[in-house]
Amino acid sequence: MRIGFTQGDPADCDFRQQIVTLTATGVDRLFLEETAVPGTIGNQLHEMLDSLQADDVVVIPSLAALSASNTQLIELIDQIYQKNAVLDVLDLRTFQQNTTLKMQRILTATVLESLRYAQKMERKRRREQQRKGIISAQAAGRYRGKQLEYSDTAPDPKKREIYHQIVSLLQATPRVGVSEIMHRTGVARQTVYNIKHRLEKK
Repeated sequence: MRIGFTQGDPADCDFRQQIVTLTATGVDRLFLEETAVPGTIGNQLHEMLDSLQADDVVVIPSLAALSASNTQLIELIDQIYQKNAVLDVLDLRTFQQNTTLKMQRILTATVLESLRYAQKMERKRRREQQRKGIISAQAAGRYRGKQLEYSDTAPDPKKREIYHQIVSLLQATPRVGVSEIMHRTGVARQTVYNIKHRLEKK
């Protein structure tokens, strides 16, 4: 079965043209998600996905008609593929040149893997940008790393107070043991050791 789907604002002439195009391709069923917010997963999209059977063909004007979000697009196409259904993307020439179910299944898998690869590379690019930004900030003396939970600059006033209490106990005479400090302040042993090591480095 050929199942048409698109989404958009009913007042948008492009959305109306997509409906005409889908109808002209001879779809057996047509699901229309009328929304002014692109990328919304609404009732029609859910109903379309739930209705899919093996060897069904989901006809869409473009990948963007399914979703504008790359992550969401991957999830939706994967659902279609897992049901042994296939895509027919009207604005991708390769799909129009290969109309057999076998080829469309291969193309659907190819689109899915291409989107996953693009997502992976985008994440890698962002991590690299973040890494370079941290290096630049460190060089300029602006990056201090993760905010310490217990320190004299801790955002939580109560934890700042506990920090100062731990410092006083560590510097007290006679010496106060770590176990006793844990008991008095209610913090973990490692927290006391971390503060102790930071004091020793000063």
